[in-house]
Formats: sequence, structure tokens, C-alpha cells
Amino acid sequence: MSEREIIKTSATIQLNCLKYVKTLKHENVLIYMPSKSEVKTDAIRKKMLNKNKKVYIPRVLEENKLHFNKFVSEDNLVINKFNILESIDQDILPAEKFDLLILPFVGIDKKGSRLGHGGGYYDRALQDLKYLNDKAIIIGLGYEFQLINDEFGEPHDLKFDLVFTEQGFHRY
Repeated sequence: MSEREIIKTSATIQLNCLKYVKTLKHENVLIYMPSKSEVKTDAIRKKMLNKNKKVYIPRVLEENKLHFNKFVSEDNLVINKFNILESIDQDILPAEKFDLLILPFVGIDKKGSRLGHGGGYYDRALQDLKYLNDKAIIIGLGYEFQLINDEFGEPHDLKFDLVFTEQGFHRY
């Protein structure tokens, strides 16, 4: 996809997501910072901040672990080893405290299992989330062509509750 297509399609996907999210009660939001051709998240992040939600973004630590640092402003971001922006704010929230998580994916199977880039960062960081907080809602943002009509998920794979694409949403 060209950068222009990504921006246009991302705007549609973000609007689809925001229409749904406004119906939810949530305070602590985890949202990814996009890389390459991933769906942009700027409109969602801005809307959350305008609604006084606490917004956190992933930060990669040594030993391939993720922390979730508070997003304060664009000025408080650095580029990590994967060329992804992350917050240097010291306010960190444990995974089980999130009530809304918005994550990217490379692919998703017909049961909602997430396929990422292969590092297992989200799978490890969020492995106990549903056990510790069964009210947390995990949303995926992606393109319709990333939905795969096969079953490839493994027990450790993160599962989405909903996925938003340019064509609407899919519930799992």
C-alpha cells in the first residue's frame, strides 16, 4: 500500500473503532504506535486524550520485554531499535490495569488469534491479562486483507475480542 492509501484507509478504520469505543466505559487505554504500513492510531490517541483517558504505549526493554509507559506528548517520545516511537515517561501501568487495549497485527485467524511479527512481545506481556482482568477488551486494527480464513492460532497467542478494518468490524 502507498503512504497515501495507508493514511486514507487508517482514517476509515480509526473512525470505525471510535464509534464503537465511545460506547464503552474505560479509563486506562493501551494503544500502539504504528510502524511501517500498520494502521495509524493518531486520531484514536487524540480522542482518548481529549476525553481525559489515561493513554499508555508499549516500550521495549532488554530481554525482549514490554512495559507500558504513559503517553504525555509527542515531545516525550524516542525511537526504539525497531524504529517505533515509545514514551520515556516514568509512569508505567501493569497489563492487568488496562480496560481497553488497541493492538496491531500482521494476520488474524478465523477464531481471532493474533499473528504478529514473530517476537512474541505482546503474547508474553499480556499472557495473563484475561485471567487477571476478564473485563479488558482487546481490539485489533488492521486491513481486511489481513484476515485469514484458516485456523493457525497457538495456545499462547493473544486473542482479539474485536477487529476493525476498513470494511467494518469482526467480533470473536
